[in-house]
Amino acid sequence: MTKFNMEFNWLDFGQHDAAEINATFAEFKITVGGHPITRVLDTRARTTREYIRVPLYPLAEWLVFNWWRLFYEVKTPGKKASDLDQETLHCFSAAQEGFPLPQLAIYSEGDTANLRWTAYAGAFHNVEFLESGGADVPKDDIKGEASALVRAVLDRLAETGVKTPILLENWQAIENSDEDEAEFCRAAAYLGLDPYALRQQDAAAMMDIWRQIPEGVRADAFTAANMDNLPQLATWIQQGIDRLGPNVRKPSQFVGRLQRPLITHVVSPWEEGYILAQHARRELGIAPLGQPDLSKFGWRQVRASAPSSTIDGLIGLEVDAITCYSNKERPESLRFLAARSMLGWLYGANSCLSLLTSAITLRQQQERAFAAEFLVPAQAIKSRIAFDEVTEDQIADIAAEFQVSPFVVDHQIKNHRRASFHL
Repeated sequence: MTKFNMEFNWLDFGQHDAAEINATFAEFKITVGGHPITRVLDTRARTTREYIRVPLYPLAEWLVFNWWRLFYEVKTPGKKASDLDQETLHCFSAAQEGFPLPQLAIYSEGDTANLRWTAYAGAFHNVEFLESGGADVPKDDIKGEASALVRAVLDRLAETGVKTPILLENWQAIENSDEDEAEFCRAAAYLGLDPYALRQQDAAAMMDIWRQIPEGVRADAFTAANMDNLPQLATWIQQGIDRLGPNVRKPSQFVGRLQRPLITHVVSPWEEGYILAQHARRELGIAPLGQPDLSKFGWRQVRASAPSSTIDGLIGLEVDAITCYSNKERPESLRFLAARSMLGWLYGANSCLSLLTSAITLRQQQERAFAAEFLVPAQAIKSRIAFDEVTEDQIADIAAEFQVSPFVVDHQIKNHRRASFHL
């Protein structure tokens, strides 16, 4: 998978009033997959270079103070925003303090993080960032590079006699966290909260609910919730478990019907979802351009109102059946939900119980991609589009034929780059 690196060389700098700024001035370079995202145009010299000259103390401070949310908070469409905007918590440029930093955003997706960077010209800087792009990177790689930078900054400050006790104390709190403390901090970050800013009674209530929710769906539940609706969500999950039956309480893994195909090249989560859907259709004998009959797979719904729009359904897997606890009513929504739940049923899952949400995590993305390709394969769409452009009416016709929403067809077209979309 793509590598993430931060490289720096210290510089002598004595032009700032703050000692920590002077001490940590450096040539700083960030690469993703070997590609320099700090490539800039020096507007004074009219030359380009792959590094920027900035103090690293503000970046180290920003990394430490936002550590848990930066690496564990997940984008969840429909979730109530926190008191701080996402850019402040997830984008490097929030740490610039008058010096140029790239607009590099980091969002956790589980074991990986999605990186997005955008070209821009700062209003008060003499450089223009030239690169735009994105990549999925192992989260531990980014955490390792961030840890190394923070330690290097603290060492540099110590060598130069500059005291920054608050930064040091906060970093030591992170580094010395035991498993219980780290679990608490992750739980808060999943909710979109700063673990060190929680009131004692709120922290205790949060961890009581964390322990009530089965381990296999805790992270998904907290990622989809906020502090306001968390108690209702926990109750809803317990009620759902009671309705889904005793088998979903088993802590063991669920063994699927199919063996995962060998994927010999690096793919994104959604691309793997497509590959698995194509494999499943072949193994199940579904015609290449045909529609799957989901009634053959024992799927059923137990209807119940959900406490949040971010919750799509609670899934219980059994050997011969899939049961979904959900409030979905539209036939095409139920069909898509059923197909999402089939990924774990066919290929196995960490638990018999899973929570489907709107969060942008690896598993949720893979399930959505699997469902789209399983229900309306890209080749079937291609066979129904005669030209490079597709109209809104054509999308509606394909959606009606395959019993999915036009949104699913539109995404299939865009994701597979089969055609450009024109109204």
